[in-house]
Amino acid sequence: MMILRLLIVSVLAATLAACGDKKSDPGKSDTPSTSNASPKGPPVSAPSAYKPEYTVDIEVMESMPEQYAVVWTALVNSGGWTMTVEQVNVEESFGEVIADIYVILEEPASDEIVTQAFDTLEGRHRVGEQKIDRAQLFVKRVVRNAPAGVGVSMYTMVKTTGN
Repeated sequence: MMILRLLIVSVLAATLAACGDKKSDPGKSDTPSTSNASPKGPPVSAPSAYKPEYTVDIEVMESMPEQYAVVWTALVNSGGWTMTVEQVNVEESFGEVIADIYVILEEPASDEIVTQAFDTLEGRHRVGEQKIDRAQLFVKRVVRNAPAGVGVSMYTMVKTTGN
């Protein structure tokens, strides 16, 4: 029985040694063919964990009569980001005029090459003579070139100013 075990161990050792010395044929690939495999696209991810810094302000322009505007910014960590205004609503509610700003903040895809420097994206909406008491900035973040519905967040109120 001991001789049989010794024989099995020596056959296994010889087999492993032969596999280790195997030279690959330059014209032949060691990897199996994947001709029927579907192509894999670039990785798609949800918005990055980076949290931009936002501001929103109500500006009163020195004119007669006074003119009002709402100004907002997003400080982002690299180039390649874009900010698009979806809509601005200015409405009176309970005796207070509120400006709700809805923007889409699009970040570059993870495989894009972008400048590695902070950038400030800005937006402005002139309201006119109507006095604004409060402004609220709502942001929806998306990843550029992501398939529909992937990497899209809901609108989130990120900043408010005023009363």
